[in-house]
Amino acid sequence: MESIRSSSTTSRNSDALAELRDPGAWARLRNAVAEPVRELIAVEIDAQARAREVIARLLALGTGPPQPRPHLVLEFSPARDEPADLLALARAAAADWPSEQGLLFLLDTGDPPPAEGDPRPVAFWRGMNLLREQWDALDCQTLFLLLPFDYRLLSSVADHLKRWMPLKVHLLGGGSRFESDPPPMPVDMAEARAARERLETLDAQLRQAIARGEPPEAFVRRYYLPMFAAAVALDDYDRARHVRKKLDRVEIAEPDLGGWFNVSFNYELGQYRLAEAQAVAERHLHWARERSLPLEESIALFNIGRAAEERRDFAAAEAWHRRSLAITEKQGDEHGAARTYHQLGRIAEEQRDFAGAGRFFLKALGLFASKNDAYNAKIAWNGFVRLLRSAPAEIRAELRALGLAAVGEEKMREAEASLRPPS
Repeated sequence: MESIRSSSTTSRNSDALAELRDPGAWARLRNAVAEPVRELIAVEIDAQARAREVIARLLALGTGPPQPRPHLVLEFSPARDEPADLLALARAAAADWPSEQGLLFLLDTGDPPPAEGDPRPVAFWRGMNLLREQWDALDCQTLFLLLPFDYRLLSSVADHLKRWMPLKVHLLGGGSRFESDPPPMPVDMAEARAARERLETLDAQLRQAIARGEPPEAFVRRYYLPMFAAAVALDDYDRARHVRKKLDRVEIAEPDLGGWFNVSFNYELGQYRLAEAQAVAERHLHWARERSLPLEESIALFNIGRAAEERRDFAAAEAWHRRSLAITEKQGDEHGAARTYHQLGRIAEEQRDFAGAGRFFLKALGLFASKNDAYNAKIAWNGFVRLLRSAPAEIRAELRALGLAAVGEEKMREAEASLRPPS
């Protein structure tokens, strides 16, 4: 591919990092790269100049005696390039590097800028998601330096790949986090945009409340809890950590504890702190059972299952999710049963049980659609289409029959028209 380029990077005179909104993010990234280790790292960055400054400084950490670290910078564009081509170049480079010594930088060029309705960036990140195990297997440190639009697509479309990245940092300047007039976002990102707007509104309201001298005890439910939830939804863990420190100093009211446990679980899981996430979910489960709150119990069971998924203990994950599903169905909670069916589909997909995954995704699709939840219905449908693309030929006929029974001929024709031959 012409637009995938390898390059070397030299230090520039500009001091782009001095303008960072959160210099601590740079320190965390620097410390992570100081010691060679095999891992995936995601970096949200607001400009190519800053990205090249970051690369130059990170290379300076590991290019001195006694032995320089080999490195490669691969420039790519999700609107032009194929994930398989990018992986092939990365494999070829890393094959000659000493174990865990290499530094591989994937530099998002943002060229051409994303256009409204262009399906290629979404297709690119779906392909990256399917290749996540092969990226994780590269024997080097792999850093994805992504402009904001593509970092958002990583979060929504390639969420499995993102969760495999133990470090995620945001190296953004003192201005707006995104462009003042950002390109149109895919429907998948509507929820993230709403969370960002909610966080900004709450932050402004909190400052006004402090200026008016309102009692701090009123801040917890009105400001801190929803700000914590919005920051976690955006993977803005620096902001979430700041708000959580305030919440740690107060007693959470009983009606708010269920939400607090759930968001705290997502906070820990998002940073891949599995032991901490598991502990939060278990406290949530104990609290829910003590108070005979079945729906809260189902959420806690679901979260314990998610922690098991991240440990790749799929048998345990399925068992926890089925226990959660039994409660939600008994309680008539269809927007919760749908969520669990979707998760069971992902577990089946990970184990290459394509037919089983298809049944779960379509079951989730039907429940989401019955509740007019177009956002999650689309996610479930995308999961089913992904199976059509990746399943062996002998399974596709069974998947097609399942799809025809669930959504009809026209929608299945649209799905099959969108499939491309595998690379």
